[in-house]
Amino acid sequence: MDFKQHNNRNISRLGFGCMRFPLVEGSDWKIDEEKAKALLLDAYNKGVNYFDTAYPYHNRTSEEFVGRVLKTLPREEINIATKMPINMIKNGLIEAEGIFKQQLINLQTDYIDYYLLHAINLEGMKKSIESGIYDFLDRKRKEGVIKNFGFSFHGYATDIEEMIGMGDFDFVQLQLNYVDYSLQNAKLSYETVTKHNLPVMVMEPVRGGALTTLTPEAISIMKNYNPDASIASWAFRWVSSLDNVLVVLSGMNDQAQLDDNIRTFSPVIKLNKDEIDILDKVTHLFLQTKNVPCTKCHYCMPCALAGIDIPTVFEIYNTYLIDHDGDKFKKEYLSLTKNGGDCVSCKRCMKACPQSINIAENMKQIDRSAMSLNT
Repeated sequence: MDFKQHNNRNISRLGFGCMRFPLVEGSDWKIDEEKAKALLLDAYNKGVNYFDTAYPYHNRTSEEFVGRVLKTLPREEINIATKMPINMIKNGLIEAEGIFKQQLINLQTDYIDYYLLHAINLEGMKKSIESGIYDFLDRKRKEGVIKNFGFSFHGYATDIEEMIGMGDFDFVQLQLNYVDYSLQNAKLSYETVTKHNLPVMVMEPVRGGALTTLTPEAISIMKNYNPDASIASWAFRWVSSLDNVLVVLSGMNDQAQLDDNIRTFSPVIKLNKDEIDILDKVTHLFLQTKNVPCTKCHYCMPCALAGIDIPTVFEIYNTYLIDHDGDKFKKEYLSLTKNGGDCVSCKRCMKACPQSINIAENMKQIDRSAMSLNT
């Protein structure tokens, strides 16, 4: 397992993202604890020492579960990351203080190695400062309860310079992958953070799994060059080739994913020019599908008025754009909706979407596509 040094600590370059644990059958949030515990411990035994969770994950159960499992490991050998859910807070500093206290209880620790303002844009940063939440967390850093303080960025790339200047941060977490480097101007975000000498933690390196389910043409190009390399490994090696990336997070929910990632990071090998050229072609093919850039984070859920499983609808639509199996797409779409056209365009979900997806408009387009198919 490859490591990097940060503040006199060895940090595994592969981090375990704790938002997508295996689930109990029939549930969309309840953790299958036996399977998830086995994955966490196996990852640790194979060198992973960075574990990233958050207060809202798995219906607010991820932290407590992660805390119980990691409590069995030597505390000085692991790095725990969690986050303050700025966008969930309605009652200001008092609520934030209560959440932070509960997080320490959940994680069964008296300090957090990497603490983040969660999923914020410029407005969220201003809220954290005006409410006193930033100052509260900064005090916790000075007290040693927080070892490293940063934020996970979900805003416009042109705003990140201002956001960094509004506080004193130790690192920044970015959505970074070979598609979003240009599509969402993540290149500017990365270069701005790097200019300020802040290390980058990478989230969504495979774009919520979208970069593992590419078109047959794209997969063929990659496999012809290196038949032994997994499709996911290309994405992980791409972000790891950026010099200022400290940790690459992966939400590993089965043994095959974990094993493949361990192979990729033991050691991680930078892409050569031919491989970079191949990913440029793959990116072009990916963008031609005009898919919905959903990462299945579930921040849009639940759909309060129509009860739509928004991420799954986007997933089956994106799959249809690749495999063109209209019969399968329409059947799955109708199984997820009453009769199609369930979205009432209330747009509540759009306020929560960190990708700034126009969910209502996409739902209309998907419904039109499904209903136009003769099956």
